[in-house]
Amino acid sequence: AYIKVRALDQADNVGPFSPTVSAVPVPEANLYDLPQLNTALGGDLITSHLLVREKSPYELVADLTIKDGAILYMEPGVKIHFTADTSLIVDGGGLVVYGDEERPVWFLPMSIQSPPGSWKGLIINHSSQVRLLYVNIVHAANGITIENSSPEIYASTIRGCSQSGLYLRSHAKPEIICSTLTDNGGQGALVIEGEGVVPKIRQSVLTHNEPFHVQSYAPKVIDLRENYWGTPTPNPDLFLGNVTWEPALT
Repeated sequence: AYIKVRALDQADNVGPFSPTVSAVPVPEANLYDLPQLNTALGGDLITSHLLVREKSPYELVADLTIKDGAILYMEPGVKIHFTADTSLIVDGGGLVVYGDEERPVWFLPMSIQSPPGSWKGLIINHSSQVRLLYVNIVHAANGITIENSSPEIYASTIRGCSQSGLYLRSHAKPEIICSTLTDNGGQGALVIEGEGVVPKIRQSVLTHNEPFHVQSYAPKVIDLRENYWGTPTPNPDLFLGNVTWEPALT
């Protein structure tokens, strides 16, 4: 919404308009009535909380675990710096991140110069409510690990991870649209293990990942059509396992 205001007095004198201000409608009822966490994060979260941009950057000093019944919300522009070997873990709870194109949410190591693998990553397990919009995940070990969950991930980037960008385990069913996995090492961009893994990954970019774009050990064919792999016809050697990537985006 774009809003500007002007004053009107009792004699019908009208003042000039103010500059235009842009605003986003609150996506959840009573969102800003939630308690807000302090800048040092860690421990178990058992009730719902909100992270706001004005308190950023936050520092995750120990594993932060979102338990069943709790949801952690983040507004646009939030930044979280992770100390060594820490993770954000969604264990039965929920995670809803409202980044936008101009103000993405960042998950970062303590220093941008920190090497890949400086923190463990985002772990989603047995969660029914995870939605990530415009999130940048940088230099984790595994960018996002998903098991028994169906997160929605849109317009997000996973970059420079040391083990994998996405690690999909049993019954992971993420929907990943218009996102980017790039410069991930170890096992590459996407690693799939276990039964019941059904990713929906479309209109996304997977480039400069080593040694593979995809390693799949799942028993069923993994459908990865309609994505861009760095060239109109990617090298088949970058795909390990039973994977369908044709047709690819050019």
